[in-house]
Amino acid sequence: DGVVGSDQVATAKTYFERGAAVGRTDAQREIANGYLLGLWPDSNPQQAQSALAALIASGDPGATDMMIKAIAAGQITASLDEIDKMLDGAPHTAKSGDTFMKLVQLDESGGFGAPHADRQAEWLRKAADAGNTQAMMRLYRAYAAGIGVAASAETAALWLQKAAEGGDTRAAGELAAAYDVGFGVPIDPIKAAYWRDRAGQ
Repeated sequence: DGVVGSDQVATAKTYFERGAAVGRTDAQREIANGYLLGLWPDSNPQQAQSALAALIASGDPGATDMMIKAIAAGQITASLDEIDKMLDGAPHTAKSGDTFMKLVQLDESGGFGAPHADRQAEWLRKAADAGNTQAMMRLYRAYAAGIGVAASAETAALWLQKAAEGGDTRAAGELAAAYDVGFGVPIDPIKAAYWRDRAGQ
């Protein structure tokens, strides 16, 4: 009838645990999925979180997305510090920037209760360090307005310049305006013209 008995579940888990013990990330993924779905007899949010942490540390490319979906679905209830600890074990790749941006969006939507502007700024910095120009633009605005960080026109302009150098045309246009009026940078008509040209204005 398609119903899986407890013996079959235990056998499947043992099989996956053996695979995970020899470094098979697909087996680690199945173990984590089993905990998230409540398939294993000892399934609980703590076991799911532990399995996800091991999967993230293994370098599985989809592990961080699994973690974010699990938090959004209420399958795990990791604290912000626990999330950062799990991500500290993850290999840093270009995809890391996307992960940190998703965490910012999850926090903004109430995924961790009231939004945490300071933690969002930390995640934005990590995303920006991974080359995410959207994060650089968000940091520019955060420092310009003092949201989650101490206001600083100079630091705002620094992130704006990085975003412009990374190919963001909106950033290039805003950097041109910054050079026009001296926001965080000295007034410089030549640089303003250069960045306006890069922005296609």
